Amino acid sequence: MYAKIAITDKVWLNYNPFWLTTLSGSNIYKDHAYGADNSNLLTHEFIVSYQINPRMNVRLFANWNDEINFKDGDHRLEVNYQL
Repeated sequence: MYAKIAITDKVWLNYNPFWLTTLSGSNIYKDHAYGADNSNLLTHEFIVSYQINPRMNVRLFANWNDEINFKDGDHRLEVNYQL
């Protein structure tokens, strides 16, 4: 699933949830693949993007999941330039 909301022609938001689960393997692996007694995990990715010009944009990413809250998740800034 993927969601994109255009705030303006230069600013947009994205939300990407991912549901991870085990499909095969030993019972021990399937029952504990994502931590003790966790055979699945819901992760989240939220992105704020700003288009500086047609060739350059800046994006702020936030990633978290059921086990790690938003504040303690992974946050990064990405600058893209197209040649």
